[in-house]
Amino acid sequence: MALLQDHHFLTFSMEIDVLTADDPDGDKIWALSARGGLHSGAEIDGVDIRTSALPEGWVDRLVAFPLDDTPAGVIAWCLEPHDLLVARAIAGRDKDRSFIRAAVAAALVDPVESLRRSAHLDAGCYVPTPEALEAAQFFLASLRNPSRLYKGAARKVPKDRTRPRRDQFIEPPDMFADLRPERPEPS
Repeated sequence: MALLQDHHFLTFSMEIDVLTADDPDGDKIWALSARGGLHSGAEIDGVDIRTSALPEGWVDRLVAFPLDDTPAGVIAWCLEPHDLLVARAIAGRDKDRSFIRAAVAAALVDPVESLRRSAHLDAGCYVPTPEALEAAQFFLASLRNPSRLYKGAARKVPKDRTRPRRDQFIEPPDMFADLRPERPEPS
């Protein structure tokens, strides 16, 4: 019964984090955040590449979810579940831990695979403190392996559509730089 109760952590959030490719000025991100969920009830948050700690190779593992069948239709490229677990384990909030426990209990992921990936993070993304990384790895290592393992997601990508490349996810300018106090230069 606890397994069924934990599943709501996988589906109850109405938040959607969106990272846009080819957006050097951050215009697409802010436009999405401004429009966010007006008709769907979801809260859309524009994020940039420095928001989450992600394992090396995450772009190569993105899972395609075509939103319609037209050749020029929108494709949502979603994080592969093990990469998502790395990001959420490092974020380390209570809601992240609950989500991870539910995903493991539902046998959607293998925590050992996420633990393995957490050892090799993409240096162009958010870089956690050593303490945050150690806490995330300890948490992932404490989880039991599911009896049935996640098999991977494969969605059909329409012809003439290509997977995003890592170099398309560039760091936009820091829009809040002028609001942050200046740090003294290390000596």
